[in-house]
Amino acid sequence: MEQDLNLIMKNRIRISFKKFIILFIVFIIALGIIPIKYSITSEDKIKNDSYYIISLIPEGSTDSGAWICYDQDGLKYKDVIFEGKLPQNILSADVYLSGTTFVIYGKLVKESNFYTLQSENWDILYNVNRNCDSLRIDFNRFITIFDLKYFDFFLSGYNEQ
Repeated sequence: MEQDLNLIMKNRIRISFKKFIILFIVFIIALGIIPIKYSITSEDKIKNDSYYIISLIPEGSTDSGAWICYDQDGLKYKDVIFEGKLPQNILSADVYLSGTTFVIYGKLVKESNFYTLQSENWDILYNVNRNCDSLRIDFNRFITIFDLKYFDFFLSGYNEQ
């Protein structure tokens, strides 16, 4: 009788551990498909008067490139220094180095021979691009928690230098 009771307890522990593993895997997959920020589908949906469109144009390397900055009137700015809340402060390089276009809300201040864009907030202008070597799920309309830079250690397609 005591052996039967021990056998039943061992089987329950095995079943509980299997359920835990299955629930953990389902939880991780759910995190990978739940949106944390949607992209804006067109410039017409921007409700702020002072915004700037920026995109990184890579120049043959993963860490070099030039930010191209346009304002709401289509004027192009060169030699812009970015301050404040920016996409590259939180997003993975797989997202911001892959040609994703961002909308930055804030003020552009003219300095002596350059501009400073003081960012208050940002959005993504549709289409969210990711590096093709990345292990991230490629959703075009939103970013997930795995698109944040904190998960680059095992999901990134770019090598840290």
